[in-house]
Amino acid sequence: MKKLLFYSDSSSFGGAETYLVALVNALTKKGFNVSLIATPSFFSKFKINNSITIYKMMLSKSIFDLVQLLRMRKILNELQPDILHINFGTVYSAIPLLLLNFPKRCKVIASVHSYRLPDSKYPLIAFFRKMLVRFILSKIERFILTSEYSKNEFCRLYGITEDKVDVIYNGLADEEGVVEDSEIRGKYQIKSDEKIVGLVSRLVNLKGLECFIEAIDILEKKGNRAKYLIVGDGYLRDKLQRKSASVSKNIIFVGHIENTEKFIKHFDVGVFCSESENFPYVILEYMRAAIPIVSTNVGGIPEMVRHMEEALLVPKKMPNMIADSIRKILNNNELARDLSAQARQRYEANFKDHVMISKTIEVINQ
Repeated sequence: MKKLLFYSDSSSFGGAETYLVALVNALTKKGFNVSLIATPSFFSKFKINNSITIYKMMLSKSIFDLVQLLRMRKILNELQPDILHINFGTVYSAIPLLLLNFPKRCKVIASVHSYRLPDSKYPLIAFFRKMLVRFILSKIERFILTSEYSKNEFCRLYGITEDKVDVIYNGLADEEGVVEDSEIRGKYQIKSDEKIVGLVSRLVNLKGLECFIEAIDILEKKGNRAKYLIVGDGYLRDKLQRKSASVSKNIIFVGHIENTEKFIKHFDVGVFCSESENFPYVILEYMRAAIPIVSTNVGGIPEMVRHMEEALLVPKKMPNMIADSIRKILNNNELARDLSAQARQRYEANFKDHVMISKTIEVINQ
């Protein structure tokens, strides 16, 4: 069986990391010899199959980090992998290992979750940065992207030919036996007859969180009452809490929790307001839980859910439209039931994890 070495330099805990954990655990069960290089915080957060060989490294993105380069070279020499699989947190992630893989030792596959370069006010720096990334990407045999939207953008930005790119939608295991946490309403003082509008997200830029709070303000001023749960954490939490304090006492910051599916099952509406996405796992979690969805229509989201079929979709940065869509669902039980049922059906037909795994194995075996 092929020996696979996976690499992630991520220090965050989002969709890219969820994808990687699901993939390496599943491939191990399929009999592949899997090793993984990642940060200590990654291994402390996620449960990794005991059969996977792990290498904990405080990863630097600098190609001049000699200690890191020497350790990676030792790992490559010891493992002699058939395939190096890089989980792109940024397009710079691949630089150290690709340098060490020259001259070519093994096939390189990259799962690309983020591909945009940081802005620079200096045109010459921006130009050379882009040329460097194009050179790096030219050394990779296959790319996996999570939506047709991201594939088209990626190829356009970096001159990658479409024949080198596979689109494989993220998949999510069915959480059989998961039940609602019966203590949630009591813990957050939510009455049995109160509706719950929930949003699950990291509290960081581009997630549209201020737009959600503005939408709540609109709903409250028009007399629509509900409890609004914001599930997640991040560096914007304090700022968002200050903003929400002047809007409504019905906004509850839950913070980071494990097993978000137990919370999601309580939602009467699942909201997602992001300004930029590829193929967010949160939407899959809403679909799996069979709840009505209100989301921005950015990135690959329209490939996941269709407007007025599985969700109500609106443009980004439009709090009035977010509020109006939430209100429609809260006031129309038939619409809520139809959206929920169709979202669950589309999840079952297209977005279970075994589909993602089988298609990835096809790429590995090419």
